[in-house]
Amino acid sequence: MQKSIHLVKNSKEILLLAKFKHREILQLLSEHPMTETELSQILGLTKSAIGYHLKQLMQANLIYIKKFEIEHHGIQQKFYSPIATFIIAIHDRTPDNIKQYFIQVQIEHVIGILAALQCENSFFFDIHSETIEKLALMLWKQLEQTCKKYEGSDVIDTAESLKLTIYTDALNKLKTSPEWKALLPLS
Repeated sequence: MQKSIHLVKNSKEILLLAKFKHREILQLLSEHPMTETELSQILGLTKSAIGYHLKQLMQANLIYIKKFEIEHHGIQQKFYSPIATFIIAIHDRTPDNIKQYFIQVQIEHVIGILAALQCENSFFFDIHSETIEKLALMLWKQLEQTCKKYEGSDVIDTAESLKLTIYTDALNKLKTSPEWKALLPLS
């Protein structure tokens, strides 16, 4: 059974999350269960390469086999699914040498958020990369706290709906924090 949220605390599992192909596979599987062949076709990788990545994700308990189906040729197909719709690395458990990867992911989100705010408010931020990085780190930590609230709950309609809910809750919390306001004055 798929959970809504999984907070990754094990450094070996976190290292797997920092690999781009693993993130791509987890993203695709969060949409619906898929076979090795389907993943291979979508990602443009060989089945053996996909098999290698799936094996690593299985060993880390980040995915599971949701169902088996026998094709008309008699070949058994395994359909993989992530253990949770939203998987996030715990900041304090993330090895220092890969924290920057996760911060970079959040930087992309912060840039999107700032662009939306600029469009909505018809003004432009004069902001430096160091400030964006601080905002990204704050967002990552707040996402972790927000995820704890949803951990153990049933899966919301779709993966994207759940992510939108989590990000919205996290941003609403951040907007009220003095640290966020100091870095991003909106008035």
